[in-house]
Amino acid sequence: GFRLRVEAPGFATEQSDVRVSGAAVPDLALSLRPGIPITGRLIGLDLRGPRRAHVQARSTEIPRPVRLHGTVDQYGVYRIPDASPGTWIVRVDLPDRRFVEEEVTVTSEPVRLDLEVE
Repeated sequence: GFRLRVEAPGFATEQSDVRVSGAAVPDLALSLRPGIPITGRLIGLDLRGPRRAHVQARSTEIPRPVRLHGTVDQYGVYRIPDASPGTWIVRVDLPDRRFVEEEVTVTSEPVRLDLEVE
């Protein structure tokens, strides 16, 4: 079998397992849904100067989770675009090699999750 993965800016990533028996698969269709952003603020983190934090989210889908990368601005506001509904683990890797993780449930609306980082 194969795992198909479809990605497009502004849409949630879709994955599907497909079994092929040596013949064409004429009725295969993957539908893309608009992506849902996960945003928030990193509270207690000073990002002035060369220090950087990296943020990402991974789905809890087993065995192959989807991983999305986000951005963090100089004020500690982060944005992870294009999540799909489900459970996600948001992870912030801090400049000093520590990290903070928190689970969030995404439905059909944008999600705001502020994270306390000390």
